[in-house]
Amino acid sequence: MIGTGTLQRTINGTAQTRTVTRSTDPQLHWNRSCRTQNSDSLGYDSGTLLYQDMMGSRLQLKFNSCANPDVTRD
Repeated sequence: MIGTGTLQRTINGTAQTRTVTRSTDPQLHWNRSCRTQNSDSLGYDSGTLLYQDMMGSRLQLKFNSCANPDVTRD
């Protein structure tokens, strides 16, 4: 899953625009039983989802089970 989007916001009257990319490495694995066990689960049991902007900010979600992912950000 790879994609690109644009984030636009205004902070203290100043407009800002950033390009954000989304990638997976390794690929996400969706597991139906995760949703069956817990309806609040995102449904993924392995893989890593990474969002990164052109300024170097990163948000990483790492799935190791049906539980909530480990989240890190820079």
